[in-house]
Amino acid sequence: MYALSHIASKLVNARRAANKLFPGLILALALTAGCNSFDPSKWDAKQMAAEATSQWKLTEVDLKPVTGGFEGTGKDANGESFEIKITTDPATKSATATGKGNRGTDLSFSVKPK
Repeated sequence: MYALSHIASKLVNARRAANKLFPGLILALALTAGCNSFDPSKWDAKQMAAEATSQWKLTEVDLKPVTGGFEGTGKDANGESFEIKITTDPATKSATATGKGNRGTDLSFSVKPK
């Protein structure tokens, strides 16, 4: 009987400790999520290419890092080729992109925190 009582006591103590820890854990996770805020100015070429592909419905995008952003090329489903320039701004946590097509199509988008 003592063994069961002892185990029950340990379980109650463990539960009390978990109850004290849980609110602190939730707060820590919330603060951590706030630290990882949306910041396109820190995206790498792969992330930026995915955004350009999505925004402009391109089938191919190839970007290279340059000072202040990215430059590269893209192609749409109709075969139009684009020269792409993306400027990143760490101060505003944003990125602005432009694309000039070989058939005269102009594209642009901006990504920034809400």
